[in-house]
Amino acid sequence: MGIRASFVSDKVNKLLDKISLWCTGNKLSLSPDKTCYSIFGNYSHIGNIKLFLDVQELVKTERVKYLGLLIDEKHIWTDHIEHVYNKIIKYIGIFYKIRNKLPFDTLKQLYFAFVHSQINYAIELYLNTCDSYFD
Repeated sequence: MGIRASFVSDKVNKLLDKISLWCTGNKLSLSPDKTCYSIFGNYSHIGNIKLFLDVQELVKTERVKYLGLLIDEKHIWTDHIEHVYNKIIKYIGIFYKIRNKLPFDTLKQLYFAFVHSQINYAIELYLNTCDSYFD
């Protein structure tokens, strides 16, 4: 572990200790098994960082699901777009099968409930990705 990695690890681990103490003081608990971390941006020059919650080492992940978004380290959003696409494609098949069985207004309500809401959720965050990813 380099000097930068050591410095960053020490700072973050001290903050994690404070968070853990605060949670304990407020009768809350953190689950190290469910806790991971990501480093956003191009910080490969820092080196390996070892973070601990209590005594358990935290796992570094390249992407994390947070509030329904798949956020990746480089903010290219391909995983999230693929996830939304796979959800929507299921509804497209259903709409194709029921298109002649329900009134247009009902189909429109179903579209806005199941498809449009998926497309628009947090679109402000991932819309700045390359156009080719949306293809």
